[in-house]
Amino acid sequence: MNHTPGPWRVSASKRGGFDIVADNRGTHGGPFVVASRNDIDHRSEESLANCRLIAAAPEMLEALQAVLASGGEDWETGACVIRAAIAKAEGRS
Repeated sequence: MNHTPGPWRVSASKRGGFDIVADNRGTHGGPFVVASRNDIDHRSEESLANCRLIAAAPEMLEALQAVLASGGEDWETGACVIRAAIAKAEGRS
């Protein structure tokens, strides 16, 4: 794994936009800003939706890896993880 470990979350940035924050950066400690959205349209619903989608990426990757690793046999467990990742991306968690 080459990316910053999850979970990630969306937080209001000090510059008026949104940050995607990893609370645990492994041995490097946390929290850590993974990405920021501070352009001219930084407060839009679309920008917030984009940040939520990015923040859910580690959980989505983990869910897809788990389903593939099970050969599709453990669909119920994988489906629960996938539903949780989708809810996070949609701002329902």
